[in-house]
Amino acid sequence: MPYQELTALDIRKEMIAEYFSNDYTITELSERHGIARKTIYKWLERYQSQGEGGLAERSHAAFHHPNATKEEIVQTILAMKMKRIKWGSKKYWRD
Repeated sequence: MPYQELTALDIRKEMIAEYFSNDYTITELSERHGIARKTIYKWLERYQSQGEGGLAERSHAAFHHPNATKEEIVQTILAMKMKRIKWGSKKYWRD
């Protein structure tokens, strides 16, 4: 029988189930799994407000990038690149 790995979502579901079974306190779960109590409280809150979907991994990427190049400039650069595919950045500055 192959080894079965548990995902982070599986572990979180298991911890939530252990908590709601009233067999363990938050402190006991924290010590047992090596996770901060604050993190367990966060997962419980997400589970209660969003269900199992709230336990899924979330992206840490920023929603807004203030220093990102404007889309119209990106499109201009891409159009120039498509005209002369073999050119590098130095030649584009002269063109």
